Amino acid sequence: MPTVELFFDASSESRIRDLSNQFASFGSPIIRESSVRPHITLLACDSMDVTTASTFLERIATVTPSFAVSLGSLGLFPAPLPVAFLAPKVTSDLLALQARIFAEFSSLAAGCSSLYSPEQWIPHCTIALELSPQHLGFALDACRAFGLPLACIASEISLVDYSPCRQLYSKSLATVRDA
Repeated sequence: MPTVELFFDASSESRIRDLSNQFASFGSPIIRESSVRPHITLLACDSMDVTTASTFLERIATVTPSFAVSLGSLGLFPAPLPVAFLAPKVTSDLLALQARIFAEFSSLAAGCSSLYSPEQWIPHCTIALELSPQHLGFALDACRAFGLPLACIASEISLVDYSPCRQLYSKSLATVRDA
């Protein structure tokens, strides 16, 4: 399943991994033991032409400056074994980038998931999979001790394929220059 993902700068990525590693002590260690980088998924689809998608992401990255993302709260996707995530504060930069990606990829890719349409998208940075319900209190305590919100910088856009995780293309966002 190809996805378009927004990655963070190295410092932010390291801090997110630290929290995810705490979750692995009472939940599933899947994220800690995988090559998945902390990210916000902007789009998921069944298939796409990698060359065309990479060309589009190259254009987007050159005109999109890196921007601040505040991961401010713990969220859960309810499932038999919930997925825990850090929820970013929704900003116009984040919404505009995701809407542009979805609009463009709707014509470039096959089977774009409606969960990533701008009307349904729930921005999130997954930190734990298969979190046992009896560990929800530990998750909350870990976030309290960690100290949210976490100030991050969105710095890279990537095309990633899963099963197994393979980064197909990646480009740094434009650097913000002082005036």
